[in-house]
Amino acid sequence: MSFMKGDLLTKTRKLVKGLAKAEPVWYKAMEQAPPPTFPRADAIQRIALPEDVYIKSFLRSIQIPNMKMQSSFLLLILLQPVYLVVGCLS
Repeated sequence: MSFMKGDLLTKTRKLVKGLAKAEPVWYKAMEQAPPPTFPRADAIQRIALPEDVYIKSFLRSIQIPNMKMQSSFLLLILLQPVYLVVGCLS
């Protein structure tokens, strides 16, 4: 809700101006010396590795059209060495 964005001082200022709340005791002192504002953090950035391009192209090449979601077991079989796959299946 956009009308409640901001810090404690901003929220209280909007409520006092709208006559929704009585002016608190600390309001005037806090307006004269407001708390420091910190820069807003951006969204969390994704970690990108150089080999991600190759992994995406590989995963696109093994997709099965009739399958809605890739099975994790299928991916494990495709990405494991042959001797491990034979050991799991026998």
